[in-house]
Amino acid sequence: MLLAARGGGNDWVVSEPYELESGPVAPPLPGSVVVRPSLDDAIAAAAADIMMQAHACVRSFGDFHLAMPAGEAAHHLILRLMTDPNYRGLPWSRTHVWATRERRIGPEDAGHWLAEIGEMLLHGSDLPSEQIHGIDGHLHDADARYERALCAALGTREPGHDRLDCVVLPATEAAVRGHEDPIGRLVGPTEDGEGVGLTVRAIRGSRLVMVVGPGVGAKPVLDRFGADADAVGVVPDGGLLRWYLDRAALGHENLE
Repeated sequence: MLLAARGGGNDWVVSEPYELESGPVAPPLPGSVVVRPSLDDAIAAAAADIMMQAHACVRSFGDFHLAMPAGEAAHHLILRLMTDPNYRGLPWSRTHVWATRERRIGPEDAGHWLAEIGEMLLHGSDLPSEQIHGIDGHLHDADARYERALCAALGTREPGHDRLDCVVLPATEAAVRGHEDPIGRLVGPTEDGEGVGLTVRAIRGSRLVMVVGPGVGAKPVLDRFGADADAVGVVPDGGLLRWYLDRAALGHENLE
């Protein structure tokens, strides 16, 4: 099955971009860039787009497939989706959440995606446990197992629509560059060999790729890819790439 089927249609839905009247200017990144005055505002913008994308996909396909990383930004985003009344209407019962990557550890180990993200979702939302998909990174065939699960879940859709609906990535060089698989798999070993994750083939097949990168730590990454946009490996085929930043990510003080 080709997750990134070309010609599948641009059926993503996002909010209109918001430009600050005066303030920091983002580097010339591919896709569209959303800059908000604070971390909280940047997270809210990302949450709003996930909410709209979820409802659009449930209407069109009956379900919504979201891939999420671990980490601080993802933690803020999920917490916002679960607790803010503006996003309580997210159709959790029709949502599947997938890990974007995992280290070579099992679900019982500290730091596993299921412990950090899965537990939050399980106890803070109406998401059924069987729709939370972690990677068994400790198994020798973790990549093949995860790809089979992904293809089985998306295989109920018509060809061309059998792809992830939204992929959230952190603003790190490895995540934004992505990793190719030499034999074209959707899930494979990371370049450093220390983990397993979605390859660029899977990510480029998504309807919406969201790089959520608030905070001063994102600035070197943004500068790097602003100077070499061709190095961004996660630009979707027939979808949308969008960056969610605060002022701090661009080297300025956030506004409260």
